[in-house]
Amino acid sequence: MDGFKQSHQPGRGNIINQLNNDASDKSFIERHRQHIMMVIDLVLFCAKQEIPLRGHRENPDALNKGNFLELLELVSKYDPEIKRRLDELPKNGKLLHHAIQNEILEIAASLLLKKIKADLHDEPDTYYAILADECKDLSKRELVAVCVRYLHNGTLKERAVGFVETDSMTAEAISAKILEVLEPLQLDPGLCVGFGFDGASVMSGNRGGVHVILKKTFPHAIYVHCNSHRLNLVLCTAAKVSPGISTFFVIINSLHNFMTGAHRHAKFLEIQKQMRPGQKTLELERSCDVRWSSWSNAVSKVLTLLGPILETLATFSESSGQTKLEADSLLHQLQTTKFLFLLVTFNQLFEVSDYATKGLQSSTLSVTDCIDLIEGLKDSYTQFRNENDAFDKVMALTDELMNKHEIVRWDISGSRKRKLPARLDNTHVDSTLGKSSPVQQSSDLQELWNDILDKQMMELNTRFKPDTYGFMRAAAACLPRSDTFGDKALIQPACAHFSILVEDAEHTVFVQQLKRKAKANKTMDEKKETLVEVLDACPRDIFPNMNSLLRALLTLPMTTCTVERLFSAVNRIKTGTRATMLTDRLNSLSLLSFERELTDSLEYQEILAVHETPPSPAVTCPRPTSKFELNCVHV
Repeated sequence: MDGFKQSHQPGRGNIINQLNNDASDKSFIERHRQHIMMVIDLVLFCAKQEIPLRGHRENPDALNKGNFLELLELVSKYDPEIKRRLDELPKNGKLLHHAIQNEILEIAASLLLKKIKADLHDEPDTYYAILADECKDLSKRELVAVCVRYLHNGTLKERAVGFVETDSMTAEAISAKILEVLEPLQLDPGLCVGFGFDGASVMSGNRGGVHVILKKTFPHAIYVHCNSHRLNLVLCTAAKVSPGISTFFVIINSLHNFMTGAHRHAKFLEIQKQMRPGQKTLELERSCDVRWSSWSNAVSKVLTLLGPILETLATFSESSGQTKLEADSLLHQLQTTKFLFLLVTFNQLFEVSDYATKGLQSSTLSVTDCIDLIEGLKDSYTQFRNENDAFDKVMALTDELMNKHEIVRWDISGSRKRKLPARLDNTHVDSTLGKSSPVQQSSDLQELWNDILDKQMMELNTRFKPDTYGFMRAAAACLPRSDTFGDKALIQPACAHFSILVEDAEHTVFVQQLKRKAKANKTMDEKKETLVEVLDACPRDIFPNMNSLLRALLTLPMTTCTVERLFSAVNRIKTGTRATMLTDRLNSLSLLSFERELTDSLEYQEILAVHETPPSPAVTCPRPTSKFELNCVHV
């Protein structure tokens, strides 16, 4: 007994007992665990903040070793324990190598995908939709990004699941890459309800497009052209109503370009401070076809800063050289009734369309919400077209600007009537293509107003065509506020497409119960219910088939804005100083940054447990065990 006690005293006994005592020492284990956790924290912090981990040079003599090592030195400066660990640990055991950083990023991204997979398999028959798009990164690599849309715990989710590099932009290659990204999620093809793509021919082609190829794998999915893209195309068409309106938007962009010069910009800001004391100085914006809301922002800024703009142009018109010519030209075009009228007109129209533009970018947008936004925009334009009050309001604002800035000219064009060709002497020409008629009186502005609204309404009706599959009518028939509520014939096409059998008895009881709740519930009585609220009032155990139909309709994709946001994250991460980054590392960094909510929910133990168990000797390991794996096994 004495010998046994003596052998278990610290520093005494045989070597096996001493090793066992050291390995069981809590401080020893905790010290290594804290070091690994700190490394994981710093790596994930840099990933979430979208800042580079590595420096150009990371040797001890470098002044800037990169964010990861510099943060480590900063933390160790205020924590002696961290500094002591860094001093004591051998160079190959500090876990600071970039290969270990890549491994931590890869493990964290894989765990993030496992959480998304768990959500998709958490409940039986979870419908989902596939969102995909293509972009080119800074290194000119073509990337195919994929997101999934699904309903989880009564909330619509749109999660990024990654992107891959492709060498070919054919429909077959893009389809194969989409399936490759989705493969780890192990999704049921029969539960896919839709594809959300843009309107590019390679994606939307009816014969060999991506959606046609993918439909062989996902038989119930339908292709939905992103509604945000479609509305943006409608707004861009407003700049092509006539040559005069095209010139108007060219002038808007020319003003932006003129004010970007160093001396001009400084003078512009100085005049703003003089004419708008106490208010924040603003910058002009450039309109662009592919950037949503840029048209509205560009017009609004010019209208707000019209006084300082005119004063700045007048100041530089007294200079010399090219600057004088540009200032004189812009000033001549701005000081007309026609320009002020178009400025006020498009500001009014874009203010209305902004609500639909921003609403269509929501990741929780449902079919009925999309219908309400588009139909509301159509109604607003129709009201503007049919009622004179809107035109009178625009004219009143235009007259106010004319009086304020002492503008008297109607248009820059002369009043001379254009001579018709001899072959048209005996004919009456009502309008000409490619020619801009000068504005000489209020009736010309009224005609211009009508042309703009007619073109907008025509484009809205063309881009947003009638419901081909009947899904919008089916969704409306499930809302108590709809005039077609309770019409079972309207939900039959959707039921047949998704292979959901809704019996007459189930539908009748569901409608009656919803009507009773609508009478008792003030929210529904005010006709503000949504399809999500209807789903909450449709328990799966009581109305299983109606519940499935509602979930399928809610999951239908409306926009691809989530994929566009993922590309924005890629462009923020892969900058000029990080142009050599490989696609795998970029994919992990982008996912961890974009899905920050899931990244914050990752547990240290989950990351450590990935390589907690050493590989079995009987199994051939495809690669050598890394330092990170060895340290995890040791802990």
